Amino acid sequence: MSPDFVPSPDMLGLPVVPWLGRLLMSLTLAVHWMLIGGAVGGTAILLAAALRRRARPDLANAGRALGPPVIFFLSMGATFGIAPLLLVQVLYGNVLYSANVLLAFWWLGIVPLVITAFYLLYHVRRRSAEERPVGAWAPALVLVALGLVAAILVSDTLLSQRPDAWAGFYHAHGGKALFVDDATYAPRLAFALLGLLAVGGIMTAIAAKGGLVHDVQARPIVVEAGLRLAAVTSVLWVAAGVLLLLLVPAHERDALLAADGAGPWAWVAAAALASTVVTALVARRRPSGARVGLAAAACFAGLFALAYVRDVVRQQAVSPYFRLSDVPVNPQWGPFVVFLAMLGAGIVALMALVYLARAPKGKE
Repeated sequence: MSPDFVPSPDMLGLPVVPWLGRLLMSLTLAVHWMLIGGAVGGTAILLAAALRRRARPDLANAGRALGPPVIFFLSMGATFGIAPLLLVQVLYGNVLYSANVLLAFWWLGIVPLVITAFYLLYHVRRRSAEERPVGAWAPALVLVALGLVAAILVSDTLLSQRPDAWAGFYHAHGGKALFVDDATYAPRLAFALLGLLAVGGIMTAIAAKGGLVHDVQARPIVVEAGLRLAAVTSVLWVAAGVLLLLLVPAHERDALLAADGAGPWAWVAAAALASTVVTALVARRRPSGARVGLAAAACFAGLFALAYVRDVVRQQAVSPYFRLSDVPVNPQWGPFVVFLAMLGAGIVALMALVYLARAPKGKE
């Protein structure tokens, strides 16, 4: 398992032109991150509500109304994670599949971890519906499960970019450990987790403003808690991003900042993330629907640019062993149109579900 063992590209070539596949991968990945962030941030607020149920009974009552939106975010986030996973497999399958196999049961453990998170969230929802106290252990375990999923995905991404480490990793661990033998692993994971919390705070506020929290009295409390979470973690998120930029290998950092590479996208991502911090802080003081929506829009723009920058870094890392430009392109427009149609149908279904999940007028 050395760079010589990187699988050869598919002899049939790529079924989609690379720039279009990368664009769609970045777009769908940004949607996935927004939705999963809503689940992580909402669960963090549920944990805070459980821990402070005696000191803040109003927050505890608001937490009872937050269970359904959190489940909704997790279910939609998991569903919309399929599209970027399919696209990254099409574009980088030769290195991604090898990393999946090397992580062995850790990679397969993602599904049980997500199922466990669902079960625990439904437990919280049932306890809330019965107006029984919700212990801190359930939301805490949800965060642990989702945190482990993030740790596995970061490890998988790093390992797929390090074919030179495959042989040593396999002989040392044989699929029984995560790949953490990289100076950027810890800051990458911190950046990912802080980003999910920051995005989640904004998405939780959006859920309350949009009527997904049915209890009218709980809405302002949920908005306040979500924006407070976003204001604090978004600052830390940007700081973690700066640290990560300093720790990545010099050639990757040069490619990231080069004007002919990801440079413009990197600056767009930085500007959008900075705007997220500013708008979250402004919305925290005056939480109008427009300000919260602006924070969400800035956050989505940042995540979209960040996803594209992440792909440029991946290309630079694997370039000694695999280049998309060396793979023949044989576009399959029929299946691609079907994919776009299914993606569009999924987006329409998501919008319809959001509409149906809102509190009925006159019953709020």
